[in-house]
Amino acid sequence: MPLRCKFEELDNETRDYLHDVKARKGRGTPGVFIAKSSMRPLLAIMIGPTLAFAMISIAHSSTNDPWAIAALQTAGIMIGAWCVSYAVRRWMSKRSKIFGGRFCYFDPLNAYDVSGETVSVVSLQSVKSVTPLPGAPRVAFEFKGDRDEVMAVPTGKDADLVADYYEAMADLESGTRGDWSKVTPAELGAAAVFCVEEDDVPRDVNELRLDMDEVPRPTKANRAGFGIVPLALILMGGAFTFFVLSQANPPIHDDIAFDQAKADGAPGLRGYLLDERNTRHRDEAKELLAAAYDPAIAKLQNAPKATNQPVRDGMIELVKSLKTSESPAVALEVIETPFGGAATPGSTGEARTLRLRTELANALARGVDPKLIAFAAPAEGKKPHILIRYQFITERQNNVQAFASGYVAEVEIEIRTDIAKEPVVKHKWIEAINFPMGLTPFEFDTKGVDEMKLRLCRDLVGGFTPAPPPVNEFEDF
Repeated sequence: MPLRCKFEELDNETRDYLHDVKARKGRGTPGVFIAKSSMRPLLAIMIGPTLAFAMISIAHSSTNDPWAIAALQTAGIMIGAWCVSYAVRRWMSKRSKIFGGRFCYFDPLNAYDVSGETVSVVSLQSVKSVTPLPGAPRVAFEFKGDRDEVMAVPTGKDADLVADYYEAMADLESGTRGDWSKVTPAELGAAAVFCVEEDDVPRDVNELRLDMDEVPRPTKANRAGFGIVPLALILMGGAFTFFVLSQANPPIHDDIAFDQAKADGAPGLRGYLLDERNTRHRDEAKELLAAAYDPAIAKLQNAPKATNQPVRDGMIELVKSLKTSESPAVALEVIETPFGGAATPGSTGEARTLRLRTELANALARGVDPKLIAFAAPAEGKKPHILIRYQFITERQNNVQAFASGYVAEVEIEIRTDIAKEPVVKHKWIEAINFPMGLTPFEFDTKGVDEMKLRLCRDLVGGFTPAPPPVNEFEDF
């Protein structure tokens, strides 16, 4: 039966013998050397660094905890380093006890198939014939007792070469090509190599190109190691890398997050401040966030003077309060109340106010800056920052005469910079709105919402800013 074992388990003499054969690539040896190619080192050096770069890049852009980022980076570095070291060790390996290379070697006593860390040895002590198998790059050994062994070689030409080598050796032993029966196995093998290469018989041993005197008889004489030391070194290297990265990542990640926050403006700066892991630039981020509101505040202050200036002043105070707020969210509530219990024409007040609140919120955000302020409905049970109550009336109220053919609007606004405190502004006024008689409910709703929206935007932010036109993505088609 063939001897199959790890390369390091071979006896020292055989290991040295195979190392010499590999180093010489068969030249000056008593046998036939056939190198085997392997794509593993090339794939390792291509895939390893690529995978490492991908994992490190993913970790670099991640917002997970520093330990998780360090773990992914460590995994990438260890994989890349192992793959590169694997390729280098394989390409540069010379006389490693563990790695024998990749080749087949056939000498007078044995056939060797060395595949990296493992080796298969077929003893030829009782071999009867050696033949190449047709249709496959393999060599068949037939032994006494009807036992067969097959060894794969890279090509069919290699199989023919091995068969020719052993045929020449058989002829030399039998005396058909001269008297070679009393030479050593090494000399016999070298003579067979000469016959195959030169297609002639050497005159004597002095004509042989032989640098080896002995052909070993391989045995399994050593114990394979458990790899505890390399494994321990890998674990220690991984632990050290993880520790270094876990310490280095927070400040690096903090700097990257701050640079990105500055590029993203107010939303990015708020996101930076909301992440408690960011500590290196908090004061600067707060200053930049506060400064981001200065143009919007100046815009409100320089807008045309409001008819109801207290409302404008309250809006300015509200925007100023957002400088130090964790969130740009402003709660807006709009309530319509029927005057004197009488129903107002058009749809229900709830539907009308919902539309008015939505359109007013979008218009006010555009009037300030959508990146600096965001409007939302108030939380249940909480007061809003801006409360607007209005009603349409058709009779004299507060010494203002309604148009005979239409309505006037009575409006009350409360503005809070802190929903837990009293309003900074509480203002009430009456605005004349001329609605022609005979409007349909839909026309009344549209007219009422549009008029209220325009007049509220005028007093709150200085005017109505229309929405930009939609982008036509299919314009060129």
